[in-house]
Amino acid sequence: MRATITRCLSAIAILGFANQSVAAERHADSDASRSQTTANQLRHQVALSPHQSPGKAEKRGVANGGCIPAPNLHIADAWIRQPPPGARMLAGYITFQNTTSRNLALTSATCDAFEEVQIHTITRDQVSGMVRMVRLKELVIPANQTLVMAPGHDHLMLIGPKRDILAGEKLTLRLFFSDGTLKECYPDVRGRAKSAN
Repeated sequence: MRATITRCLSAIAILGFANQSVAAERHADSDASRSQTTANQLRHQVALSPHQSPGKAEKRGVANGGCIPAPNLHIADAWIRQPPPGARMLAGYITFQNTTSRNLALTSATCDAFEEVQIHTITRDQVSGMVRMVRLKELVIPANQTLVMAPGHDHLMLIGPKRDILAGEKLTLRLFFSDGTLKECYPDVRGRAKSAN
């Protein structure tokens, strides 16, 4: 009789432990589900600008990647020097005419035919006379003035051509400015003999 009672108590204890284990697993699953939901919400929030609702973000992405055209900035004489065989960098030049009453700054540029586009200028040391190329964070185009990029001065440095760049073709450059505007231009690729003139 005592042995029977002992077996019953053992069975009850095992059953109670099993129920606790099931409850713990269910609680853990619930916590994991809530954590995953919270993580998904955080990822969604991070994907948006701090001042944008989902609707605004979608609308801004429709036109020019969130940028608007720059109607009062005119571009002329855009050209790129054809690189010699095997070259990984080449220079590009543009003339900007700012017809607004405020300064505009070129902050970045992209080109589908290159891995990267940087803004550069040339400086000369007043003591040694040595010339060096310096990367710029931005290039200011003064109000109501014209800025001319030229060899030996301000220029775009196009880095890492993704294909052969041929003389006579036109490339597409997208130029981004400090006020959020965008300008697209189509520079000619000039042969080395022509671009030297």
